[in-house]
Amino acid sequence: MSDELWQQLRTEAEQVVQQEPLLASYVHARVLNHDSLESALSFILANKLSDDVMPVETVLELFDNAFSNSPQIIDFAACDIRAVYERDAAISSYLPVILYLKGFLSIQVHRLAHFLWGNHRKDLALFIQSRN
Repeated sequence: MSDELWQQLRTEAEQVVQQEPLLASYVHARVLNHDSLESALSFILANKLSDDVMPVETVLELFDNAFSNSPQIIDFAACDIRAVYERDAAISSYLPVILYLKGFLSIQVHRLAHFLWGNHRKDLALFIQSRN
């Protein structure tokens, strides 16, 4: 399911790059430089949550670990993307969901915190959810 969605997201990203060149580097960094939905989401979310105390590389590792040990998180994210697209009249493609919608991104951060909590890393889970 997420592979088909990923291909659609890449197609939409390429269209944005053509239509709005000022967003090219942004779209490349967040979508086109990645080979999977999980890689792109890890990058997007790690950059959202990182700071001087918790560097992006560290947060990226947390997401990569969660996605590899609990692949259903990506399946749920794919379902969320489709649900927003189908139900939100302001959304006409999948790409804006992962690039701009804070609610979608917050849910994915919550899933990481839940994964950490379930793996007895409660302080880190609380820290991650507080960054959101």
